[in-house]
Amino acid sequence: GSGDLYVHGHKQFNVGAFQSNLSQSGSANVSQSMQFEVTDISQGVTMVNNSKITIANSGTYNIQFSAQIDRISGSGIDNIYIWLKKNGVNVANTAGQITVSGGATEAKTIQSWNYVVETTNSDYWELAWQSTDNNIYLNTFTPGGNIPNVPSTILTVTQVR
Repeated sequence: GSGDLYVHGHKQFNVGAFQSNLSQSGSANVSQSMQFEVTDISQGVTMVNNSKITIANSGTYNIQFSAQIDRISGSGIDNIYIWLKKNGVNVANTAGQITVSGGATEAKTIQSWNYVVETTNSDYWELAWQSTDNNIYLNTFTPGGNIPNVPSTILTVTQVR
């Protein structure tokens, strides 16, 4: 619209916020993309096929996520890895490792971090994850009382330049 701001030909203040209210399971030692089937805000940032972060305007963006990690059954010590992909390819030096220990009752943890990336309007981004155990999920649940629903994943994408 007439109030839009452009810097060096690039539209500014693009933003997206997404989440998932689905429990996301995986097979041990097989990577998959985090899912975000709910769009809360989409202004220049859209979600394609529930996993591909698609940015309409080139620039520098902060991609921030949280994932509710949960062991649904069993016990032990397992690892989950999370990393960034660009156009379907792993981005070097972006992985993090989380250790999940204990049984299903004790093993809930939330992880979050962010990436600042340069992107063009032809790129798409994904958050990938992989666990060493079939029973490690990105889980959603309703705690009850006055506590709101816990999404399995939350994603915000904000333009910084």
